[in-house]
Amino acid sequence: MRAPIARQTAALAALVLAHGSSAGVVNLAYNAPTIDRWNYPFDSAPGFGETAAVFSAIGQEDAFPGFSFDQRDAQILLAWDTNAQVSPLLGTCAYRVTAATLVISTTGEIPFRYDPTFDPRDIYPVGATDPDPGRPIEVFGVGFRSGWTAGAPTQTNCPPTPGFPCYYEGDINNGAPAFGPCVCKDQRFAFATDQAGSTPRDISNNVRDGFEVSPFATAQFAGVTPGAYVNDARDASFTLNVNAANVQAYLREALNSGRLVLTVSSLQPATSAGGPGGGEYARFFMKEHPLGNSGGITRWARLTMTVEVTTLVGDLNNDGAVTTPDLTLFLGQFGQTGAALAADFNCDGFVGTPDLVLFLGSFGR
Repeated sequence: MRAPIARQTAALAALVLAHGSSAGVVNLAYNAPTIDRWNYPFDSAPGFGETAAVFSAIGQEDAFPGFSFDQRDAQILLAWDTNAQVSPLLGTCAYRVTAATLVISTTGEIPFRYDPTFDPRDIYPVGATDPDPGRPIEVFGVGFRSGWTAGAPTQTNCPPTPGFPCYYEGDINNGAPAFGPCVCKDQRFAFATDQAGSTPRDISNNVRDGFEVSPFATAQFAGVTPGAYVNDARDASFTLNVNAANVQAYLREALNSGRLVLTVSSLQPATSAGGPGGGEYARFFMKEHPLGNSGGITRWARLTMTVEVTTLVGDLNNDGAVTTPDLTLFLGQFGQTGAALAADFNCDGFVGTPDLVLFLGSFGR
């Protein structure tokens, strides 16, 4: 199945690129992820499961002898290789993401309540009151430890190409490597994070550790009333907040590396003996599912993203030169703060004197 998916995705992305808007703007559209995998310690089908769920172990982190669990116990990892459509290694400030949306469909196997809003950490502990039914499903970035990165380790016998960096993937004869050394908390090699940079924080236990998180996006279900049950195969749409500094910085770093890796997570408790959950949590289609792309309907993860790639600093109107009209646009943003300002050439979140110096260095080119 993977070879047709890869060809379909690459062809669509190339088509969108060829018919993109103005110079320097790339519109990406992927009908399937390069990689999808259930990041769960007890996964019996590592890298080739047809579905994946998101739930938490809040209240049961140390309930079973010999095991311990992250509060964000079951996560989903999704990745897209962008280097064929957007040139990598131009420097993080060369990219500005103006829109990004992830869509993935629930399977309808397990009904769960829809909560479209952020829940602060103080309403998650067992016994706390949640003012609105359900728990949000959220998207974050991915951090790594123990030598793992967005592109390593590789697998020499990984389909479709030997050496392809697909440690998330596997098949029935070639299971993917485990995401951690044990079924234990604070140890998984790839974890949800809300920060960019070389030392992103692990948010898998933020309730325990006492800090709030900053989700990249929260799932929205069209046609479902907040608090009602989602009980069918239905798209969850995540519109990433590209105007948030943490989101913009993460996306820029991903484009510079050539691969975007995201995590889907929820702190909705699962259920087992003595646990606080009622068995209501979301399960999603993976690209291995035979119904994930059938009858003209795609249900596995899809990504669209609009990226402005700077090839000439200061060319704000994309006419191939830095001249007086660009100066007018620059002065219109001078003094502003924000994560996605076109005139923020050093991408520090503020259009100021350092940006003016960079602009003047290009003026007349």
